[in-house]
Amino acid sequence: MIKLNSVGIKNISFYHYSLFLNHLTDNAEIFNDSIKEIIIAGNAPNGIFYGVQTLIQLLNNNSVRGVFILDYPDNKMRGVYEGYKIRFEWNGSAYEFTQEQKDYIDWLASLKFNTVFTVENGIFFKNESQWRDAYEEFFEYSRERFIEPVPRLCSISSVAPFSFEFYEGWFVENESFIFNESFALPEKPFINLLPNGDFEIDSDEDGIPDNWTVTSKPGAIWKIDNDSYSGNHSMKLEVPEPTQNSTSSYLRIEIDGIEPDSYYCLLSKAKAKNITNVRPQLTIYTKNTSGEVGVVQSDITWSTNGWIDFGCCIKTPSDTEKIVIYSRIQFPGKGEFWVDNVRLYRVNGALMNVIRASDTDIKVIDAVNKKIYVEGIDYEILNGTTSIKFSDSLTPFRIRRLPLGNISPGEEVMVSYDTYLFYRATSYWSSAPCVAREEFYTEYIYPAIDKIVYYLHPKIINADADEIRGFYRDSRMMRKFNSNAEAIAYWANRTNNYLTSKDPQCRLWIWDDMVSPYHNGGVEDYQVRYGGLPGRMAEATENEWIDKSIIMDIWWYSDIWLSQMYASSKFFREKGYDIAGSPWYEIENIESWSEILSAFQNSLGGVVTNWGDIPYEEHFSKFVDDFWNVKNNLVYFDSFEEDENNDEIPDNWFKYGNPEYSTDDSEFYGKRYADYPNCAVRVDGSNIFYSNYIPVEECKNYTISAFIRRNDSSSEKPSFKICWYDAYKNYLCEEEEAIENVSNEYGNYEVYISSPRNANYLRIYLKGEENGTESFWFDVIRLKMKKEVFSHEYSLQKGWNLITLPIKTGYNASLLYKDIRKCLIILKWNSSKQNFELYVPSSPYDFEIENGHGYLIAVENNTKFTLTGISVGNVSIPLYIGWNMLGWFKENEITASSIYENITGCQIVLKWNNSKDDFDLYVPGLSDFIIKRGDGFLVAVSEESIWHGEG
Repeated sequence: MIKLNSVGIKNISFYHYSLFLNHLTDNAEIFNDSIKEIIIAGNAPNGIFYGVQTLIQLLNNNSVRGVFILDYPDNKMRGVYEGYKIRFEWNGSAYEFTQEQKDYIDWLASLKFNTVFTVENGIFFKNESQWRDAYEEFFEYSRERFIEPVPRLCSISSVAPFSFEFYEGWFVENESFIFNESFALPEKPFINLLPNGDFEIDSDEDGIPDNWTVTSKPGAIWKIDNDSYSGNHSMKLEVPEPTQNSTSSYLRIEIDGIEPDSYYCLLSKAKAKNITNVRPQLTIYTKNTSGEVGVVQSDITWSTNGWIDFGCCIKTPSDTEKIVIYSRIQFPGKGEFWVDNVRLYRVNGALMNVIRASDTDIKVIDAVNKKIYVEGIDYEILNGTTSIKFSDSLTPFRIRRLPLGNISPGEEVMVSYDTYLFYRATSYWSSAPCVAREEFYTEYIYPAIDKIVYYLHPKIINADADEIRGFYRDSRMMRKFNSNAEAIAYWANRTNNYLTSKDPQCRLWIWDDMVSPYHNGGVEDYQVRYGGLPGRMAEATENEWIDKSIIMDIWWYSDIWLSQMYASSKFFREKGYDIAGSPWYEIENIESWSEILSAFQNSLGGVVTNWGDIPYEEHFSKFVDDFWNVKNNLVYFDSFEEDENNDEIPDNWFKYGNPEYSTDDSEFYGKRYADYPNCAVRVDGSNIFYSNYIPVEECKNYTISAFIRRNDSSSEKPSFKICWYDAYKNYLCEEEEAIENVSNEYGNYEVYISSPRNANYLRIYLKGEENGTESFWFDVIRLKMKKEVFSHEYSLQKGWNLITLPIKTGYNASLLYKDIRKCLIILKWNSSKQNFELYVPSSPYDFEIENGHGYLIAVENNTKFTLTGISVGNVSIPLYIGWNMLGWFKENEITASSIYENITGCQIVLKWNNSKDDFDLYVPGLSDFIIKRGDGFLVAVSEESIWHGEG
């Protein structure tokens, strides 16, 4: 407890108001005591700390105008993934934790952040003398301010921290070589296939280099330029101002006779100046005999300080006939771009940048009899040079025939090896290490975990795993794993298992995108663009191969991905993973994430990201405000993707009118990703969609929102019609709201409604104008209930009481025990184990008090107990076969029969009757009884399901 008296608070003056903060995570309180002092009290130090922060935030001209305040965090985690501000500086011998970083931590603490992620990649692979002092100081300083640091183990999206033999290669298999007297020579040599790639020849002097085509447009002009990397000329694109024409202003060439199932590298030199909005690109893609596009890859750049390496590598599909190369700046980009010295190579026969290690090497076999030749007996390898960045200037490896061996001059052999290429020259480091290699764990991952746990004792370790571009493509990976999903599950589980063996309380955290069916993991050909094999990495979580203790952080950085944000959250929670959500850049995205995560019980919270280019002071303040205090409970979300019976009517929706005006999979809001079937619904004056019954609470304020666009430009207006129903789904009343100013582009439109007394359900009708002819599209329907403060008083009777907490509290059993006078015992029913868990002060076991669950409270004498706060909005509770202890958290009363009818497989409903020290029992045929807000009850069920508060 902290007391701030007239000395401690100096010039702060107090008016006759009370300031009261209750139900923080650790029950911090601030209150006025006889107008002479403020007392800040809490059950844990961080509660007091946040109480002080709140007091500081309330100060205005050295005075507090206090009001009645309920201040507690809706989300446990309020984190920042800090790509810029928390980077440790190198002083020549070790890293330093700087004063600038300390000031930044202080600022985060003042906003009530409680988690900060670091981004140094592979720093813990280094000797601890280089980082230990800086990190220990950083951890201590942060924890003093109740911010828990999360160290980054390493990213498997980059090979940068690893030795060359740990890079995952591109597997060249059975490439034909023919021996001369001494050396093996490729049947298809490593030669430049591009004519006039230096743009020196313009035989007809038309300003277009021979062999190339140019489609300059007004405002986007390609021309031969004298500013060159080599020789006398380059090609320059000038786009002084953004213009739609730039997208179709190309420099282009086609190359025929391309080998299928081969690696091709496009190399060049480039530079750029005054680039804004969109970066210039150099693109390579394949075409088959039908003219269909196969694999596409591009390199891109912002402005440069001079000439840079520029280009990309691809693996051609099995039906490839030709390669097309082009360059442009797409609208709305602008600036100047030069390209020169463009080369194209087939790489398979190059024997360059070869990975030689204990688990992969150059293999030589007889082309006819498939005899395996042996290094040191039949041949020897003359090593070339290797580099993290592939280049045609690297010295190739060579295979020399040994005179006493079994290889004859003139003999054809098949050579296999792993080489390291890049998918993009400007991102040459962007590829995965080889997670099939045993030494990856024993030499890198395990020692790093040992050091992190020993010196820093973190609660979470970050292993990233986002946007892996180059995975499951070298011989080691394909020998060990059957799919890329199997490979990433092996990496995640092996890393996690070792971590928990060192510290069972520490958890592994990864980005979700590569294992999400709604993000990169859902794309069948995602790795094909980067030289890998097809396959959906999301199978790793769909098949539940990845350990459920690993935390999934779901990232989508714009509300154009709202459908995927909700679907991903729902998927991972239903699979049993703890989740967090990460916004970036868009203010609207922050609020949407806070509401979506609030809809999923036990989500950990949010982690705002800082990748630069944002006013982070404004965004971080908004983030903490929304995640500390979620403004609305998300009651219902639908974006019309689910259609189990394929009738073109979204699940849980109905329609009447013309069947042609059904689900539309082309006019949806936002963007489609992977195989996610993004859809909208189309309505007009005689074609209406309406929802199934949606549970609501009586006398509450709601917002209905949808993204809507119109087809034409008439004056007609779409509308929402809302029909209200009681607990038995009897019609009560209805209201209709016309939507003004709907345009031809999707916009988010909202209407505000209040539920009438006795309302338990509503149905939403999506309509065009009555008797109108214009069509409207609706997408992403959200029903949100405004959070409102209320108090609930319990009159607990001596002995046992079965209750639930209908208010969000952040309680665990020990805190609840302290707040109930004369409390003796708190019992929780563990449905999965079908037995009780007990808390008393002498017990070593504590447990969380969860929304929607019932608890048995034993008290010594009759006592009263009051809670004040925000009502529980929704729950998602797994029901197990057998007994389950639930709690009614809604304002309206219900009956046991209603519970019985609305829970799948329900066989019995029990409610504790304190007056007779026994249960009231309901089954059909026995007397019904009332269940009120705050009452706990038991249900026995014969099949598993999820309870969302139906009754």
